[in-house]
Amino acid sequence: MDHIVTLDSRQVAALQDIADSFIAQHKGDAVMCTHGDLVPELLRLASRDGLAVEDAPRWPKGSTWVLESDGSQFTRARYLAPPEP
Repeated sequence: MDHIVTLDSRQVAALQDIADSFIAQHKGDAVMCTHGDLVPELLRLASRDGLAVEDAPRWPKGSTWVLESDGSQFTRARYLAPPEP
């Protein structure tokens, strides 16, 4: 099982600000790279705001989450497994 980091309220607010800013700046296609320990918190925050997570939450090394937005918030999340070695 991957290590999960719990963020305090200040860190959650900062992550939300980053996500909001990212959406505002990149209304089309964009790529954001982060460490796996931030993925669950980002998915949790976006789910709270209406994100539909289509796949079971997981974040192994090298995996990808495709997050779609409507220009103001994330709306859909799909998991892509890491490439085979």
